[in-house]
Amino acid sequence: MHNENYEITSREFIDRWYFLIILCTVTLFPYLLSIVTDTEYYFFLGLFILIVFIIGIKNFTASLMFIPIVLMNPYTLEETKTNLHISEVILLVIFVLWVIRIISLNEKFLFPVKFKLPVIILVTFGVMSIITARNITATILQLIRYIEILIILIMIVYNHISKPKQIRLFFILLIIGGLFASIVGIEQFMTGTLVKGDTRRVFGWHGGGYGAILGSTIIMSISVLVYDKSKWIKILALITIPFSFIALILSQTRTWLMALLISIVLTFILGDKYFLRKFIYFVIILFIFVTLLISTNGFGLLNERWFDIVFKSAIGLNRPSGKTAFEDFSILLRFNVWKYSIEQTIIHPITGIGLGNLRFKDYINVRLGEPGEGVGYVDNQYIQFFAEAGVLAGIAWILFTIRAVQSGFVSISYFKGTKYEAVVRGLYGSLLILVIGSFFWVITPHHELFALFVIISVFLVRIENNLRFEKKI
Repeated sequence: MHNENYEITSREFIDRWYFLIILCTVTLFPYLLSIVTDTEYYFFLGLFILIVFIIGIKNFTASLMFIPIVLMNPYTLEETKTNLHISEVILLVIFVLWVIRIISLNEKFLFPVKFKLPVIILVTFGVMSIITARNITATILQLIRYIEILIILIMIVYNHISKPKQIRLFFILLIIGGLFASIVGIEQFMTGTLVKGDTRRVFGWHGGGYGAILGSTIIMSISVLVYDKSKWIKILALITIPFSFIALILSQTRTWLMALLISIVLTFILGDKYFLRKFIYFVIILFIFVTLLISTNGFGLLNERWFDIVFKSAIGLNRPSGKTAFEDFSILLRFNVWKYSIEQTIIHPITGIGLGNLRFKDYINVRLGEPGEGVGYVDNQYIQFFAEAGVLAGIAWILFTIRAVQSGFVSISYFKGTKYEAVVRGLYGSLLILVIGSFFWVITPHHELFALFVIISVFLVRIENNLRFEKKI
């Protein structure tokens, strides 16, 4: 009996050695080769993709938990000489895994009824907009993004992240991803990398949409801090909020700062009469932290003059002597291009001027430019849909948005006082930030913001549908 047990143990030991040998062969040898060829970057990128793929083969839902981290931190793969973000690559891997799953398993995939009509209209008129597009390539690329996010991503999220625990885990990972994004922005400010203009405006990994990510992170963290029961998650939120708030100020994106403030009022203050009493403790802590940071010049890492310039610019008080800053004309310039875009909608009411074609080379004299870097957007998500894909597409996007907001509102009232209230309020508030900010920004051309908007919308609809199912039972 003793020898038999010893033989089994020995075999397990040998099997483990085989596993280690295979692991070393698969990872160590390529790593050493990458050092010799100076391609370590590609090794770690390939290893990360391989890890996601292997996890997805074993447990597809588990692989979806990589999405919140990469969406909040869409590192641009500049070393590969492409415009791809790591989030786009990971989503592509997940889409491939999903296709493999469809082929190998006989599963039924549901599509949320609330979004069927809007999505059909958006994709249909997106295709039709090719007729009037000046740049057909830009239209096709944007159309592919619509199909990926409005169809494939919706089905994946709706069917595979449906349980409350799964949604809560995804929600927490969004906060963690937002914390990383905040730290990166602050680090960029301190080192002077990836900043814009004399006032050291930080864009982080997200360009101008960086503020939307920070605002979403803040409102999700506030929701956790006030409503969640878990001590460790509260600590995560308490750590995240100051970093995200400082990064938001450094980004100087007034659109997202105002959207955050309005969302806090609509999500918490008007929705919970006890919120102010709970929230006042957080305000005191945040005030002490920010005061300490400014008074110590970021513990010797930052410059007080930068703080003064950045803070005033963020709230619109910075006025250079002798001239008016270009940013002060931003709202007037927006009205200028909005007027032009509405005129184009009247001229092309059915097909619009083509997806991805509403890009401006000159905001003052209003001159369209070829889609690409350095060409500005219309800075209004709703007008963009009307102008690029026609009146029906514009109405469809508004319908999509209203239905998502409605689902969030219904879910909040149901989950009030439960352990999932923090998740529902946080998602609802994040959605409101994107909805409100869309009046002065565009989100669909930005892969991460578009995907985040759709995922949050699907979660809220899924939660509402689960409630209806429970009520029937």
